Amino acid sequence: MTLPPLRLAAPGVFYPVGRGLALRREDLAPVLEAARAHPKGRARLCAHPGPEADLHEMFIVLARGGYVRPHRHLNRPESFLVLEGRARVLCFDGTGRPTACHELGDAASGRSFFFRMEDPVFHTVIVDSPQLLVVETTRGPFDPGTTEAAPWAPDEGDLGAGAAFIAKALAVWGGRP
Repeated sequence: MTLPPLRLAAPGVFYPVGRGLALRREDLAPVLEAARAHPKGRARLCAHPGPEADLHEMFIVLARGGYVRPHRHLNRPESFLVLEGRARVLCFDGTGRPTACHELGDAASGRSFFFRMEDPVFHTVIVDSPQLLVVETTRGPFDPGTTEAAPWAPDEGDLGAGAAFIAKALAVWGGRP
């Protein structure tokens, strides 16, 4: 099977046209390019047919220097499988105090290459390499009401405030494992 045609659903969000998907590394080139061109440095190729699917599997590309506003998923587990790059998942309590930091990388990196969150914990992803390529899996269908943005964190559109927030959170965390 070769890569089916892709449907652009939103800037940086692709779905396959048709059913089934088999990928080679070079098939991800449009997604990697879309992430480089996206103002927030991110893009995704959804392996599932659409937002209504019961299982969501996504190849997500994030660039270093981007800002993912801390958020949590209500009644939806989430997992990451790192294919390329390095990142940290920084977790917070309900007041914005860092509570854990999970170092992720590909299987050869010496870091955890798989991470799963079952509970609704506020978290963000901090990319430590030029780009990060992960497979994210979660339960569908997509419902924006099941994701809560942290009220104490800057809006995702304010990259400068987001970077300052992350720097301060990492300083508070202080490099603890």
